[in-house]
Amino acid sequence: MKSRWPYTIIGTLLVLALNVPPLLSQNEAQDNKPVSGVRITLDQTITNGWNEIDAVELVGLTTDEVVVRQWAISAEASSQYGSSSNWSPAQATGAPDTAGCGDQATAWASATSTGQDTLTLSYDTPVIPLEVNIYQTYHPGAIVRVELLEGDSATLTIFEGVDPALYCPGVLSIRVRAEAHLETLAYGVRIKINQAERSWTEIDAIELVGLAEDGALVRQWAGIARASSRYGSGDTWSPARATGAPDSLGCGDQSTAWASATAKGIDTLTAFFAKPVYPIEVNVYQNSQPGQIVRVDVLLADGTPPLVFTDLGDLTPFCPNVLRLNLARREVLHMPMFWTNGATIAGDPAQAILSGYANSIAYSQTVEGEIIDAGVRRGYGFDDWIFYGAIGDTLTITMQGTQEGNLDSLVFLIDDTDKIIARNDDAAPGSFDATLADIVLPSTGVYTIRASGSGGSVGAYTLTLQGKPAESD
Repeated sequence: MKSRWPYTIIGTLLVLALNVPPLLSQNEAQDNKPVSGVRITLDQTITNGWNEIDAVELVGLTTDEVVVRQWAISAEASSQYGSSSNWSPAQATGAPDTAGCGDQATAWASATSTGQDTLTLSYDTPVIPLEVNIYQTYHPGAIVRVELLEGDSATLTIFEGVDPALYCPGVLSIRVRAEAHLETLAYGVRIKINQAERSWTEIDAIELVGLAEDGALVRQWAGIARASSRYGSGDTWSPARATGAPDSLGCGDQSTAWASATAKGIDTLTAFFAKPVYPIEVNVYQNSQPGQIVRVDVLLADGTPPLVFTDLGDLTPFCPNVLRLNLARREVLHMPMFWTNGATIAGDPAQAILSGYANSIAYSQTVEGEIIDAGVRRGYGFDDWIFYGAIGDTLTITMQGTQEGNLDSLVFLIDDTDKIIARNDDAAPGSFDATLADIVLPSTGVYTIRASGSGGSVGAYTLTLQGKPAESD
């Protein structure tokens, strides 16, 4: 979750962020150039212990129109089978994870086997749509309509008719005609199924393929990694272990992360990314002996000398840890992570802790902020406000621009797994305010309200959070 504020949630990690003085590059002349890699230097003589790195993330804006293939980050449905996470809409997010054909709880299923239902998906990066691929893993063939979502209410129908359903498991692949492209970008997909002649069509994943505009936000994990040394041989502790999303749980020596040959060496890990971007931030996930990163080189795509950052203040006693370099705002954050092991963070400590930080927000509170140019070529400014909510709470979030600037308010509600639950651009036709009304929280935890400006607009704003606890219904 991209945030410069005190807390964020990564999976089941509760994270506290600590600021250090402003980050300055030794090569400022190279600012505003596309970046394709990151080189991290460790000085493990600081603690004489292995500083293991699990993952490296690069966040930035695309340099031109690029084809983006992405899986849904959030989902909702008209119904679901049962009441647990099994067969829930969330099972249709992410990449396919249901093996073979059959009734499996890792796919979404509706409440009844013969109903007419809808499944609605949201995606991280709005795109000019090219293709939608729907992965069906049980009784395929009930899909009767597929729509692309391009705003708060506008839709474009890209499929209507009979799903041929030749195979199980199978993929219904829908090409979007160039002349049918939306006037604005697509950010979601809605699927309608009619199971009158089928029995429980289950859907495992939905891929949206499209062109991301110049300046679209892209989050990506390292695809290739190289290191000056590595511990042992084979796949364990290799540089490849620092590619992809984090997969090392908790603090400690784990073979799912990269480790250098010795515990006292000065070593480098270089991570490369698929898409060059104008950089916003770099996130380095450390899972053992963190605090020994002494330099980060941000590698420019054109091969010219990199941006070099040395005064990182990475001397933290906390483990595991994320070192976050916000390049757009020239900030460094050190984020020690506290594992909850899936337990509820009940109201209790989490709510009390959050209330002590300036960039948290509580029910019945109004805060003020300002969206500014992030310092990159097209600008991508936003503020993240965090709050603690309980399952069943009903929220209304209102964002209004003031007279300072030309802000066209855009607001998102994001859960503790970085999934967008809801978004709004215009509270009403012609309005520059944004409102999320009657949102029911699906779980207990820490949530983020992301305040931004549509179309790169900037300016001051007020943000109001109204919440009605579930027990008062």
